[in-house]
Amino acid sequence: MAIRATGAAELRRVASVIRLVGSDGQIAKDITNEMRTGDASIRAAFQAHAMAVLPKRGGLNAWVADSRVSFRPIRGARRGGQHVSVGRNSLIGRSELEGLDAGLVIHPDNSRHHRGWFSQGVPPNSISEPIEDQGGRVLQGAVLFAAKRAAARIEAAG
Repeated sequence: MAIRATGAAELRRVASVIRLVGSDGQIAKDITNEMRTGDASIRAAFQAHAMAVLPKRGGLNAWVADSRVSFRPIRGARRGGQHVSVGRNSLIGRSELEGLDAGLVIHPDNSRHHRGWFSQGVPPNSISEPIEDQGGRVLQGAVLFAAKRAAARIEAAG
């Protein structure tokens, strides 16, 4: 029975190709680029959630759903993804969105008996929950896409 020494050499070559593909930064770039395709679905999930769970009376749900949702890519040699932010143009709008996500909204009370401000509880994580849920699904798809591309590059180099 003869033992072939070529198996160890081939295994070392495959390992070096995998190390090269894993460290060249292309996987992180693929994740970031693929996540851009999910921007519209994340924005739509945020808007639908706001319309469904926030108070309709006074138009709070529509006001929140009309907020600007922006995406900033995260790029690095070993990191890929995107940062999602939700905002309004005014300082009051930004602080209101932070309060909403904490589960509290403060608004003017325009009833006949009161003139002033009124606090009201809302479902917590009204801003972050739909973004994290849909963003997680988009990220999962982006990672699978990047892994398939990396596997194809490994196979082509082998």
